[in-house]
Amino acid sequence: SERMLFFTDAVVAIGITLLILPLMEAATELGEKEAEGEGHSEESNAQPAHEGGGLTVDDFYRSHWRQIAAFFVTFVTVWSVWTGHIFLFAYISLVPALMLTLNALWIASVMFLPVANTLMYDGWLLPYYVVLTCINVVVALMRHALRRVDLNESRPSDYSLVRSYVWILCGVCAMPIDVLAPDGWAFAGIL
Repeated sequence: SERMLFFTDAVVAIGITLLILPLMEAATELGEKEAEGEGHSEESNAQPAHEGGGLTVDDFYRSHWRQIAAFFVTFVTVWSVWTGHIFLFAYISLVPALMLTLNALWIASVMFLPVANTLMYDGWLLPYYVVLTCINVVVALMRHALRRVDLNESRPSDYSLVRSYVWILCGVCAMPIDVLAPDGWAFAGIL
């Protein structure tokens, strides 16, 4: 059980690291443009970030606010599903083969979140909803599988299973809203 959890933790850590890379690349590219004289204009009221020129923090945030918002939304999502995973596996001492398979599906879904994050930044929310729904389906299957496993302590509550179903329903409802009314992304995101 510990080896699987350590592996899962490592993969989640890599996934979170992948989230920040597009922002780091954007910051590097903008810094290079500034050094070449294509970035910060003299008419702007903002002051250079340092004596050698370059973008101000304000310039960076203004030009990349959607990408930054997408990063934080996805970071919180990864953090949330990871902590849920910790609590789910707190009940198991020996991991059955079915749970290993379901865990691999969970890892694959979580690792796709950085891709969905990039697409979300570009205005494509549907892949994000699909990935979140997949994660919640796998978690619901894990909770069902736990009902058949001899556990250390108490079993997960029925409430946790109902909560999985609610999240799946929210994801399924958000997908057609995003497809049929792309400008209604905020409403679909609330779901």
